[in-house]
Amino acid sequence: MCLGVYLHRFILQCSPLSLAPGARPATIGRMTDKYKAAAEAREAALCEPCRGIQRNWRRAPGHAELVQTQNWKEERGGKPVTITRWRCDRCASTWDYENDKNNQQAGWSLPSR
Repeated sequence: MCLGVYLHRFILQCSPLSLAPGARPATIGRMTDKYKAAAEAREAALCEPCRGIQRNWRRAPGHAELVQTQNWKEERGGKPVTITRWRCDRCASTWDYENDKNNQQAGWSLPSR
């Protein structure tokens, strides 16, 4: 074996981040837990009509208390796509509606804040 392989093994054995096979660092679990907790908190802050909006499906309806605030165009696959931002009068959540005729999974989404 060459010196590089021995050195690599030595660094892995002495590293405080070395793990048992199949284990993952604790920081990854904490980051995932923080992300899940933030997503659950954002979901809990939604009003009942907002919770009923079907996400990521083109032509899915919103609800009556959404107010359009702005719109813009972005390029998706070389074609322009219209994105409209909406705000809920009841819970003040912000929604984006992506109208992409070439993508059935476009539609309603909650942008990250």
